[in-house]
Amino acid sequence: MFALRFDIDSNFGLTRRLEPLLALLRRFGINATFFCVMGRDASLAEILRLRIFGRGQAAPDGGAMGMPDLRVPPNLPKTLYTLAFPRRVGHGHPHILRELVAAGHEVYPHGWSHIQWQRNLAHIDIRQHLARCIDAHADIFGQAPRGFGSPGRVYNPHALALFDDLGFDFVGDMDGTQPFVPPAQRCLQIPVTWFKTIAEFAAEGADTTTIAASYFQHITSRPFAVIYEYPDNLGSFELDVLRVLFSKRRRRRHCGHHVQCDSRRTCAGNCHAFAMIPAPCTRVGFFLIDPITHLLVGQPVLQCRERAARRRSD
Repeated sequence: MFALRFDIDSNFGLTRRLEPLLALLRRFGINATFFCVMGRDASLAEILRLRIFGRGQAAPDGGAMGMPDLRVPPNLPKTLYTLAFPRRVGHGHPHILRELVAAGHEVYPHGWSHIQWQRNLAHIDIRQHLARCIDAHADIFGQAPRGFGSPGRVYNPHALALFDDLGFDFVGDMDGTQPFVPPAQRCLQIPVTWFKTIAEFAAEGADTTTIAASYFQHITSRPFAVIYEYPDNLGSFELDVLRVLFSKRRRRRHCGHHVQCDSRRTCAGNCHAFAMIPAPCTRVGFFLIDPITHLLVGQPVLQCRERAARRRSD
């Protein structure tokens, strides 16, 4: 099984690049988890100041850790659009986010200001930043978000503590091969297991078939996989890679295992991610999809409340 994660970083990605992706997901009956910036695009002044002087990626003092910058050519259409018209993102387009949820996808905050979190985390009020995300999500959906995806997967010890304090059930920032709870934390980490984007493959000269085969090999070689992309960077080539990936099918015998979660959905199919988790369980985010049949497998990463409570008390 694998989970699809899409990080919406800008107004351009939300309003200009999302619909072709959604059409492709509808075509194959696939659901995904979207993390969306809730505030505004970066201004030209922020880009110049923080890309030159920002310290969000520096970690010598234990300050901030995260992913490296993408090794891809600049996204010229996005750059020109953002610089000319820096606009509101998630909170400014609640109807788009509600439509995502109505279509069966999950939506959670991806920060208030992407550039401020990714490039300037040590110098911002993280609690206020997260509180604005929570308020915006509640305005749109009528409830606080249960998950959060840090911009650039950048985090620091203070941010990790606040994820617990503010009641998030899960985040997706740390590296790993399966969901886990870090030491001294309560919030579940659902790691991305595949870091290379389609655009990075393309920059190396790989073709559609080669890239799709690499993704397919990754998700079929392990019981749990999370791959992620950026709608901001999804052009016709990238969408074609996803189409080829989703089209890969083989006959597979049903494993015969089921887990009943408290949302009254039956989680069936490739059971490895669920085999060690007893019912009753609670959903903590990300849809999992069988890589062969494309069937939605439950509500996917399940965590037993009693087991989590025992772990936290240890």
